Amino acid sequence: MEQSAQHQGVIFFRSAVGWLRVLWNGEGLCCGVEFYGDTRPETMPRTKPPAKVLRVILALEAYFSEKKPVSKMLWESLDEHEWSKFQKRVFWAVFRIPFGETRTYGEIAKLLGLPLAGRAVGNALGQNPYPIVIPCHRVTGAKAIGGFMGKASARSREVGIKAALLTHEGFKKWKK
Repeated sequence: MEQSAQHQGVIFFRSAVGWLRVLWNGEGLCCGVEFYGDTRPETMPRTKPPAKVLRVILALEAYFSEKKPVSKMLWESLDEHEWSKFQKRVFWAVFRIPFGETRTYGEIAKLLGLPLAGRAVGNALGQNPYPIVIPCHRVTGAKAIGGFMGKASARSREVGIKAALLTHEGFKKWKK
């Protein structure tokens, strides 16, 4: 998801799934985490991130290097101003899925008291500006891995990243 129109600062770092780009706004809040790709960015900004954004970056680095879950304390570091009430409920429910576990879109919908809203949950997660921090990769379809970052094709780069993140967390096979 492209958030760059709203950001004031950016920093790149290498992860197990390629380069990540972390963005922040004028309030010092993280306003996006993006998968940049496998190629090192041509320009590497040297701007020092604000304290709350630095916490997000350190948590992401620990997630990849130590397989350490992202702390729930990071929620206060995220800019949630543009989220709808429904998105906020979905993102918070997904944020609380423990490292190494999955839920289906339907299970999240039931948790929210909206048992027929599985597709709406998937649509909300397709707009998640903070993959990994809000671990939408832990939400799968009832019969298949499901989409990631708004892409549904099993052959897409994004769904490949989702599979890599699940494997990183110890999954050999996602829920069926």
